[in-house]
Amino acid sequence: MAPFLAVNNNCTLAHSMPVEQEPPTSSANEIGVSTKLVEQILTDAGALPAADPRPSALRTFDAAEHAWLLAEIPTLVGRGDMLAAMGATEAQLRTLREEKIIRPLTKHPRVKAPWRLADGLALVAELHALTQPDPADGSGWEGLQFAKQRTGLPVGAMLNAIRERRMRVACDPGQSGYRSFMVLKAEVDSLAGARPHVRRRDETTATGQPASVFANSIGMRRRGWYPALHEAGHAPAFWTRHPVTRRAVLYVSEDDEAKFHRRFLTPTTMQSEFGLHRQTCTARLRAADIRPFSPGGVDFGPLYLRQEAEPVLQKAVGLGQG
Repeated sequence: MAPFLAVNNNCTLAHSMPVEQEPPTSSANEIGVSTKLVEQILTDAGALPAADPRPSALRTFDAAEHAWLLAEIPTLVGRGDMLAAMGATEAQLRTLREEKIIRPLTKHPRVKAPWRLADGLALVAELHALTQPDPADGSGWEGLQFAKQRTGLPVGAMLNAIRERRMRVACDPGQSGYRSFMVLKAEVDSLAGARPHVRRRDETTATGQPASVFANSIGMRRRGWYPALHEAGHAPAFWTRHPVTRRAVLYVSEDDEAKFHRRFLTPTTMQSEFGLHRQTCTARLRAADIRPFSPGGVDFGPLYLRQEAEPVLQKAVGLGQG
């Protein structure tokens, strides 16, 4: 009987693990992703202990309880796909993440696709449902990210006010997706309950010039062009109060201008720098298949990365001189 009891005990031990418990390796194979990705997401969700020296085959979790989480993993997307689906800029998505309005499924830096498309699309759909019929047209409106930078008011506070109908939201007819949503400056200021927030250094007279003046000087005259470029995180600038009106104005310092010119070229600056007519410059770039700078499909007009455009224009100048 003893041998039978021993075998029976072994069988009991082998089946002591509840059937819903399984190792990450099994789940990873079932859904077609790496074991490390499954382990990281399960650890972030609290399904697996953060510190466990055992190999993956011996680490188990409640698969039934976390079936929803496993189903999400194959659908996760990277930052680029999330931005494109939402119609958002990198700065906007970063703010949504920092304020925990939209959270990645895992915060691990090595996971390149941590975003749930459904979260971003749901936010965009919610705001669309709350928009007023009339489009946001005129100087009285500004983007959510722009309002945050101007006043220091969190985007989350503005979203809550929109949901509670204490703040109106409309769409910029020239944009689409999340970046199109605009709010009234007066309502933002009322919600902030204070004058626009500016950096301490800006309490004195600014050194530099308004961003709009700088934009005009380089041939980029579209209204709100430089603020949009700055808001998206592509151009340096700072907020200050106008010395006369005391309104918050976006300024660029001499250093900001130098940084811009080191990175970008416009038809106006191309003509000035290379001595070719602006139309000749843009024609040369089209022939070389050099496209304007448009991260995530955002239209910033005829703005080119210097590192791409400069070699083509230098070659054009050399041919002209020859």
